[in-house]
Amino acid sequence: PEYFLDKICENVRLLKVNRKGVFDPRALRRLKSFISDNGITHVVAMNMYPMLYSFLAAKSLGTGIRVMASINTTSFGNVKDALQMVIYVPILFMLDKVIFGCHSQMELWVRRYFIPRKKSTVIYNGVDTSLYSVASAQAEIENVRMNIDVDGELVIGTVARLMDEKGHRHSFECMKKLRDEGIKLKFIIVGDGPLRSDYERLVTDLGIMRSVVFAGNHTDVRGYLGIMDIFILSSVAVETFSNALLEAMSMGRPVIATDISGASEMIRDGKNGLLVTPGDVEGLAAAIKSLLDKDARSALSASARNRVVNEFSVERMIEDYELLLI
Repeated sequence: PEYFLDKICENVRLLKVNRKGVFDPRALRRLKSFISDNGITHVVAMNMYPMLYSFLAAKSLGTGIRVMASINTTSFGNVKDALQMVIYVPILFMLDKVIFGCHSQMELWVRRYFIPRKKSTVIYNGVDTSLYSVASAQAEIENVRMNIDVDGELVIGTVARLMDEKGHRHSFECMKKLRDEGIKLKFIIVGDGPLRSDYERLVTDLGIMRSVVFAGNHTDVRGYLGIMDIFILSSVAVETFSNALLEAMSMGRPVIATDISGASEMIRDGKNGLLVTPGDVEGLAAAIKSLLDKDARSALSASARNRVVNEFSVERMIEDYELLLI
């Protein structure tokens, strides 16, 4: 929470409930008092566990308080999280509205958990298009250029956690294939995670270590996005509506993404980006090769930027939430 404190408007009232343990009645009481003392009439919880506290606190105060939940999960990565749905699904039925990140996710949850369609809606993630633009990130881009030597290579990159569901193994295999075909490239991964050492060994075994940069975590990724000729997102699971993909498009990067969950709602294949089948190394390589020509990349870049500005800006997202809360 501390990370966000300096990013929140000073006139927004904040409460840290200081939860301890799996379930903390004192934290629940603090939240209940905060809602009551400030005359709050609408509560929007971000994901499942906050939904539990928000629902119990608001409903214990009686009628008149609308409770909603924004769900950012499409599918669960472990059995424990899936089993917790036994607790969460009944609450979802009692909410005033369930907000999903894309239509694909909403349809999956409606089918899987029988969430009432009339209670379900979609609000897409929004990106600050003025911040995520090449014009506003010149200093950051130049700083990255000074630290990464690309030496005339095609710069391919991604921003993602180093976890198997992000499909990095397929990306590495693709980079080896392209290198073996004589394409000079640099593959930059911005992000970190539990599999970093495994991936470092893998790229060494593949013989492409000199062509791969593990850049680690960065709060501001605009400089890295700015030097990428092509942005790829090779996820094979979990992805709902990728912020990383939106940010790359806002920066005017030509993007290639696997066609899972909401990717096809963001990318119009061949118009403002390219979609490939998850796990298809040959397909990913073919998509990258189709963008070796600078003119081909430029056409997708402009369309990607326009798509985000017109459809997925943070202003558009705020308007959608305002309409929901009225």
